[in-house]
Amino acid sequence: MLTGLGDTRVKIRCLEAGASDFLEKPVNPMELAIKVNNFLKLQEYEEVKLRNEILTDSKKILEEKNRELERAYCDLKSAQSQILQQEKMASIGQLAAGIAHEINNPVGFIMSNLNTLQKFATRLKDFIKSQTDSLEKMAERKEESGLLLERVREQRKSLKIDYIMGDMENLIRESFDGAARMKQIVQDLKSFSRVGEERHVPSDINAGIESTVNIVWNELKYKAVLKKEYGEIPLVRCNIGQLNQVFMNILVNAAHAIEKQG
Repeated sequence: MLTGLGDTRVKIRCLEAGASDFLEKPVNPMELAIKVNNFLKLQEYEEVKLRNEILTDSKKILEEKNRELERAYCDLKSAQSQILQQEKMASIGQLAAGIAHEINNPVGFIMSNLNTLQKFATRLKDFIKSQTDSLEKMAERKEESGLLLERVREQRKSLKIDYIMGDMENLIRESFDGAARMKQIVQDLKSFSRVGEERHVPSDINAGIESTVNIVWNELKYKAVLKKEYGEIPLVRCNIGQLNQVFMNILVNAAHAIEKQG
């Protein structure tokens, strides 16, 4: 604000030069007070306007940062989901390899037993046919019964019928044992088929651990001697599929941590 004598041309030049206002001399105190007050209000308005502009810019920057954080959070969740999926796939692959090995053993000796039983059945069929033919001949010619009986005995010996009759029971028992093992593995797998479920139901923790041990046994049996000491605990309301996944990770990681034998 400038002051000067009441010359209009001087006043205009001062205002053009950038003065905010001009007071003519002699200065009127009331006019001075009003103009100072107006100047202060204008100054305050400019400051508020500047602060609002700064706040607006800050708000825009903050909104952009929030959008960046949201994108980063979404990317992080996606990456975490992919990592979890990869870990699940790795666990499933490892699990499948162990299960394939465990199933392959009983399947192998069941197939071997069935092949042997097939050969035994062929021999028994031939022997029964021979006996039938001999009995028919004995009925026709009684005088040759001794010779026919001797022929039956020789064929019984050559076909190893006595050995077959004794071994058949073992083969059948082993086959039943192998089938029971495969049935147990399939039952244990059912608990893992519920890993993706979110339901919490009363569950037997001991049974969950037992089924998990059976599933990962191929990972353990060459590395460790496993001692199972289950306590008596009530049913626990939980997601047993997810717990079985945890049990499996603990057991497999423990097996991998053993260098030789534990």
